[in-house]
Amino acid sequence: MRRKKLLLTVSLAGLLMFAAYGCSSKENADESKENTPAAEATSEADPTKAPEKEGKDDAADLKDTGDSTDAKDAPGDDSVDQTPVEEIQGEGMTDTTVPDLDSIESAPTEREYSVTGQSGAEQYTLRIDGISTTDERDSNNPSNPENVAVIDYTYKNSSSEALLVDDMSFKLVVGDTVCTPYYSGSLDSAELVDEGESCSAQIAFEVGKDFREGSLVYTDAQTQEEIQFDIKLK
Repeated sequence: MRRKKLLLTVSLAGLLMFAAYGCSSKENADESKENTPAAEATSEADPTKAPEKEGKDDAADLKDTGDSTDAKDAPGDDSVDQTPVEEIQGEGMTDTTVPDLDSIESAPTEREYSVTGQSGAEQYTLRIDGISTTDERDSNNPSNPENVAVIDYTYKNSSSEALLVDDMSFKLVVGDTVCTPYYSGSLDSAELVDEGESCSAQIAFEVGKDFREGSLVYTDAQTQEEIQFDIKLK
């Protein structure tokens, strides 16, 4: 009986010690868990987090700004040509200024006229060989004039530099109007010639159906010397 009491006492003491030790261990574990760096990190805000996020937001803003700028500046199918209309229309247009015929030296047709340079030496000769009208029209030229006057001319190079006398050097004046040049693939084009060589070429102008005569004004490209040829249909 005494032995049973002793065992019961020992057992109760063991249970009490186990209960006390278990509670103490659980409290220590909870306290240790609360004092760990992870717990501290969750309980206090990390000061490094906010700048990182703010930096990402700034980068995103910069990217959005750059994308919108690129989209605005990038040319697309709907881009608008900002070239002024006046510049587009002015390129290659005929000079319609009527020259002062009274102040320009007159030269006979079908005779060579000598063109001199600033030194006074002859640079080349120019001759108007003839004039005629034609009913032929170039299908690639949208213009449909009442009449077309074709002028034949020849130039010969007397200098050591290559020479070209093309249609841009001529104006046909009828009355008080400068005639519009007529471009056609059937005309003989002017060519670059060296010293001693000559070239025969043609130029054409849009004229009225009653055209009979006019003044052909030639301007030297270098010296701006002007020559006037009185031309008439035969």
